[in-house]
Amino acid sequence: MKQSYTPSAQPQRTRLLASLMLVLSFCFLTANDAQAQGFGIFEQGTCASARGGAAAANPCEDGSSVYFNPAGLAGTSGWTFSGGVSNIIQVGDYTADDTGESTDVDSPVSVVPHVYAAYGATDRLGLGFGVYVPFGLNTRWPTDFRGALLGYDNNLQSIYIQPSVAYQLTDRIKVGGGLVVSVSSVELNQRLDLAQQLAEPDQGVTFAQLGIPRNTPFAEATLDADPAVSIGGNFGIQAALTDRISVGARFTTPIKMEYDGEASFRQVATDLVLPAGNPLGAPAGTPLDGVLQQSFTEGPLVTQGIETEITMPAQFVAGLSVQATERLNLLLDYQWTGWSTLEDVPLNFEVSTDDAIVLNYNNSHNIRAGAEFDIDEVWTVRGGYVYNRPASPDETVTPLAPESERNRPTLGLGVKPFAGVELNLAYQFVNQNDRRGRTRGADPGEQVTTDLNDGLYRIDAHVLATTLTVRF
Repeated sequence: MKQSYTPSAQPQRTRLLASLMLVLSFCFLTANDAQAQGFGIFEQGTCASARGGAAAANPCEDGSSVYFNPAGLAGTSGWTFSGGVSNIIQVGDYTADDTGESTDVDSPVSVVPHVYAAYGATDRLGLGFGVYVPFGLNTRWPTDFRGALLGYDNNLQSIYIQPSVAYQLTDRIKVGGGLVVSVSSVELNQRLDLAQQLAEPDQGVTFAQLGIPRNTPFAEATLDADPAVSIGGNFGIQAALTDRISVGARFTTPIKMEYDGEASFRQVATDLVLPAGNPLGAPAGTPLDGVLQQSFTEGPLVTQGIETEITMPAQFVAGLSVQATERLNLLLDYQWTGWSTLEDVPLNFEVSTDDAIVLNYNNSHNIRAGAEFDIDEVWTVRGGYVYNRPASPDETVTPLAPESERNRPTLGLGVKPFAGVELNLAYQFVNQNDRRGRTRGADPGEQVTTDLNDGLYRIDAHVLATTLTVRF
């Protein structure tokens, strides 16, 4: 229902709106830090996050229906602007089987922003616009961690920009959808293991076969891709079965991102010397670093172009909303994510031999349950629970994204201090099960299997979210 305002409230609303836009502009100027633990991000709105992300059948009235179900824009009254951030704090470690040594994850606090606007053009026609982050990755480990040979500072961000339109077909059925423009970038930093490099390419002889111990870093590589742009869509339907029960569904298309960038390499000293009779034909006592140096100046490790691609997966969500009492709303969502499109990430180098990051992801499923209770016209409390299965199989659990089965309880509070303004707060504990994984890649000719797993990952996260909404 559209709210009325006294003339004296107009300057205050104007100042609030200006402040909101300033804060949100700052958030997206710093969006290079907008990643979360894991590849998929669930924090596209504080109200929805507080109720476990269950919103397909009954989106929150903050404009976030642009993402959760565009059909919810139909019936919007007046203007709604909202925006906020989710702060994701990772905690955890990796423990090696052979030494029992633990290494703590070193990821910073990730800031995931969201901005929405909605407008009721008519009683049946609704318009919306949103900027949000559905996929992202930010994992950081110490450079001396053995898993740095797979990656020690890894960043993927994918910001979705979505204009939307919705229409109320009948008194009980709404449909909506929008074009999605995805802007994405990737950066991967890792150390290279000398033992896995070919000393004699023609004969397939590795340095490990020449006596170089495993986990001997000799180079640091940075793969930095320029921002890529691609297009997809997000569509939804919502139906009121009765005055108290509604259902809804949303489908977001996969989006293939193709990146062009640069690969640069920096030599790391090994301080090793070659023995007499070495296959390289060098005199005994020759510093190995001097022999390797040529690879960085005129060999395969010169700075060069690189191409890669990643498909952001499709999502399908179906939900149920039950208005149990005048003040209590119960919600339940099921979500399927099509991660199986990510078998590997190809790395096509301009000079070096092409490579790939093996993922072999499976489609994942999660269940979201939520409740919302209006204490009075000012205060609302929310709670929820999310359970989701991991996308990665046992053989591809690595420092890049050491995910596992997750249980995520949520809590939230909404307050309307005066007409047209709402502040929402939420907390989420991402309780991830311990999971075995690996810290090295396969040797040339070796298959990626669970035989490579050499330790235990224990990663949890705390999520604190805030959204300010202004309506007029």
